[in-house]
Amino acid sequence: MKVARSLTSIPPSLDEVPELHHAFEIANQASLTPEELEALERREMFIYDQQGAVNLGRTEVKPEIA
Repeated sequence: MKVARSLTSIPPSLDEVPELHHAFEIANQASLTPEELEALERREMFIYDQQGAVNLGRTEVKPEIA
């Protein structure tokens, strides 16, 4: 964890542990400027919105196919 900020990617063996994955995300965000953090949050919201739209589309399509 001491060198988490200097890593460019999370080692696969550590990424499997949800708590460590979350800790690496926090360490990454701690080094961001406020503008970079805001841009990251906007990208994450966009991704979640797109995932929600895809899931909604899947639930709406299933009854029509059946």
